[in-house]
Amino acid sequence: MTIDRVALCLLHEAYYPRLARLFSHLTTTRDPDLIGHLIEETMLSAWVARESLGRATSVYAWIMGLAFDLARRPPRLKLRPQASGAAPARRTVRNTDRDIASVLDSGPQRWVYSLLAPLSVEERAVVHFVYTGHSCQHIADIMSVSCERVKELLSRAAIYMHSATAATLRDRYALPSVGSMHANPAV
Repeated sequence: MTIDRVALCLLHEAYYPRLARLFSHLTTTRDPDLIGHLIEETMLSAWVARESLGRATSVYAWIMGLAFDLARRPPRLKLRPQASGAAPARRTVRNTDRDIASVLDSGPQRWVYSLLAPLSVEERAVVHFVYTGHSCQHIADIMSVSCERVKELLSRAAIYMHSATAATLRDRYALPSVGSMHANPAV
């Protein structure tokens, strides 16, 4: 194995779980094949453009920025369903669709994914990066936007998520809406 191939495998291994989680939040289909394809495209883009990475640039922010840009574009590849009994495509790295499935199928995550689905890609990205502990400035650097734009996107997402969560809880537990509690005060 050449040094370049070893370096690519190490980079891929280090970023695969992070990218799987990011793409599972940013794509609305949650298709493991699509997520795997997006991860491969991101890593290929990073590898091809590695010479353009400046010394002062954070590798993490750079790769996440490439992934975010890729998630905003429609996929170039139309994934075809695999024929039953056909041998799976050979991968050059160790990670499998099982890794993606473990991200997608955790219990509470399903509800969160359904909650995030109506948001724009930018809003989902901001929610993801805030949830994973990034600062406003770091998110702005990753997404190539201003900090004010990040705050605006987060605010819009929070307003939607608050109302959607309240509606879900009202429906699930047959709770009255906030307005109806004040309309008929108990005597």
